[in-house]
Formats: sequence, structure tokens, C-alpha cells
Amino acid sequence: MQKIYVSVQQFFQKNRFCRHIVNRFWKSINVRSRVVVSAAVFTSCSLLWYWQSGDKEGVGQYLEPNRNYQLIPFDITDATAICSRKTAAKYGSMLVRSYVDRHSTRFDSSAGIYKVFMLAHVGSEAVFDEAAVHCFVNPSEYIISHYRTFEKKRESLINRSLDFFSG
Repeated sequence: MQKIYVSVQQFFQKNRFCRHIVNRFWKSINVRSRVVVSAAVFTSCSLLWYWQSGDKEGVGQYLEPNRNYQLIPFDITDATAICSRKTAAKYGSMLVRSYVDRHSTRFDSSAGIYKVFMLAHVGSEAVFDEAAVHCFVNPSEYIISHYRTFEKKRESLINRSLDFFSG
């Protein structure tokens, strides 16, 4: 966060014209308008965060109707299979291969969920990027409660924007 703040601060120090326009705009509107603008920005950011936080799944989405869970209880093998299917659906034909990190994958008894960690190779057989996958499965509701991928580190959007406008 500190790096982003410094980058934005450097951008406005280098670009006096932008700083002047933003200051002039902000000072020209009254307090009520400032509240409305701030609320709109906050609402937009909140909606964007919610939209980016992933799929919202229904209870029992991965429930197998023909399976007797009393005889064959839900276990870590089921959780890894669910996460593998989700990863294959996310990347589609771009998924070269994926595999489960058996050392880190575990049942977290304090949270009551399976934590599945995977690596996915995305791209083509010759050229691919590696993505880390974190997938948490709730065994009592048969859903993925958290799914996130971490792809190769790229420069932040702010830094790329600053480079574009200052370069």
C-alpha cells in the first residue's frame, strides 16, 4: 500500500497540470457534491471488489445425488477433485496441467474446511505460466467457500498507468 501511495504522490509531483486540475475540481464543488462523489467512488469500489471476489456457489453444488455419504463420507480426495474441476473450468483449453500440493493440502479442523493448494500450468505445452491455486472446500455444504489463483507477478495497474502517462 505504501508503494502505491508513493507512486501516486510521485505522479502528482511530476505532473503539476493533473494536480492543478484535480485540486481545482475538488475545490469547485460544494460539500454535498463531495459527499455524493465520495459515496459513488466507495460504492463503485465495493461493487468491483464483490464482483472480483469470485463465484458465489449454491449449497450442495458438488453433492453427488447417487452417493451414500453415510457409507462413504466426504474426504480430502473429494475436495481435491472439486478443486481440480473448478481449475479446469476456469482455464479451459489454456490449462496444460494441474497438480495438487500434497504437502500443504489438509483439513483445517478449527475452520472445518479442506484447504487444497494446487499449481496450474497455463498456456501451451511449449510456453506456459505457473499459477498457484488456493481452494477451500466446505465439506458440510459441499461447496467451494474460497477460490483464488495467483498468477505470475505483474506490475500493478497504477505503476503501469504512471509509466504510460509519464513516459
